[in-house]
Amino acid sequence: MAIVATLASVPALAADPRPGIVGGETTQGDPAVVALATEDVCRDTLEVYCTGTVVAPRVVLTAAHCVQQPTELVRVFLGADTASGGRWLPAAALRLHPGFDKLDYSNDIG
Repeated sequence: MAIVATLASVPALAADPRPGIVGGETTQGDPAVVALATEDVCRDTLEVYCTGTVVAPRVVLTAAHCVQQPTELVRVFLGADTASGGRWLPAAALRLHPGFDKLDYSNDIG
């Protein structure tokens, strides 16, 4: 299990010029589901790579393989849709399950 705690908001970064989901449908979303992204400081963009679930105020549960990046580069999106609003928050801490094995993904609880 991996836990991501969040802090304050960060300034919006430039939109990624690549197309997003193709052929998908807009939903009303689930307020407990968040997106995790890594900041590309050279290109001033965010790369979404995983999702997580809010399990307590300021705590997100995700898969252990999703939190192997440097904490200072991880952002958490809270909101239904990045195009219609929401907030990007920086991760305050990333914690891996002590038994997580990145070779066989055991204890990759999310």
